[in-house]
Amino acid sequence: MHVPLPIIRTVDDAETLLTLVETTRLVLHENWYAIKCNIYRMCVIVRFVVSMTWWKRFVTAVEEKNIDKILRVGIIDNSDIMEEDLHDYVPLPAANKKFKLRPNLTERKEFVLVPESVMIPLLVTYDCHTYAWIRRTVVQNFLRPYPHIEVYPIIIKWRTIFNFMVNETKVEPFVSAGQFTDKLYGLASSGIRKEITKLYVDREDAKKYIEIDENLFTNITRDDILVVEWNPDPVYRGLFGPAPKKATLPGPELSQIPLQTTLCNVM
Repeated sequence: MHVPLPIIRTVDDAETLLTLVETTRLVLHENWYAIKCNIYRMCVIVRFVVSMTWWKRFVTAVEEKNIDKILRVGIIDNSDIMEEDLHDYVPLPAANKKFKLRPNLTERKEFVLVPESVMIPLLVTYDCHTYAWIRRTVVQNFLRPYPHIEVYPIIIKWRTIFNFMVNETKVEPFVSAGQFTDKLYGLASSGIRKEITKLYVDREDAKKYIEIDENLFTNITRDDILVVEWNPDPVYRGLFGPAPKKATLPGPELSQIPLQTTLCNVM
């Protein structure tokens, strides 16, 4: 990882930051930050989150090689790519407000991603409202088994064959296909056995059976709803074991009692 500059003092310092944004490789667990961006030709290769409106001003000043303009770019402003994160849909007092990245933004159009080695000197030089920091960690999982940044989490929609209520489950960083499958089946029905369970999506009134693996999104879209299917009878046995034997009272069975004794007891 590059040792970050302490602060921007010269045009060369600023140009170094632009180079780092374009050339820094992704390292697992490393943090990247989002700054708002109205995409600009100098940052089309960036891989991480700062607003493009602000970033464009910064890049323009660097291109003009004017240190006075570079230092007067102004505080890092991510307001146009953020929205209030409502807690239980109830507005909070101003001091307690939290913010999140607006949905459905496009990298290289509305924001740019920058590594920590760039973000630190930007923060020291220009400052940024604490609520406007948008940090993402380099991760990998079974869907993308290589270092990458998930600006937005991957969500799988699903329901069971017995219930039409649709659920949403996040694909966590570093999770394997087997771990996610186990989690999905556990949410569908506690104790369900994988060997009696299948997944499918509806395709023109026909079932298309699928597997959870790295090719999941080549077989389905993110709008598809997975259906968890199983036979409830085997599940019952899997959950509670073999059916219990009938309870018997102590002593001999009725068939073993002499007929005479039985008749006398009746009389």
